[in-house]
Amino acid sequence: MVRKAATLNPNHPGWYNLSLSFTEYMRGDFDAALNYAQKINLPKVFWSEVRLAMAYAQLGRTADAQAVVDRLLTLYPDFAENFWEEHRRINMEDSLIRRSRDGLRKAGLDIPEEPTVSNVRQAA
Repeated sequence: MVRKAATLNPNHPGWYNLSLSFTEYMRGDFDAALNYAQKINLPKVFWSEVRLAMAYAQLGRTADAQAVVDRLLTLYPDFAENFWEEHRRINMEDSLIRRSRDGLRKAGLDIPEEPTVSNVRQAA
């Protein structure tokens, strides 16, 4: 639907590209994912940095990925600790969350393992 909306409105808002970038990332087309991520143009939205870091990392552009991770952590210093919660807040499936985690780990972000039910209970 987002792709169709973007086609219908060539001057669509940058946030459309968040979804398009993620879709291409999940398809394994990291060049297309990066292309869309670079068009997001929402510098104060941490998700834009997440999408960029994932794509750069999967393309082996480690220095670019690390620079984006640094910007991400400036915007949201506790992102790694809140990674699972942020993704579940937007109702993302666990398999997709794990694939996102893999890209961000490649980018140099130290994301903790997936919380288990017993870990969540102990923290509460």
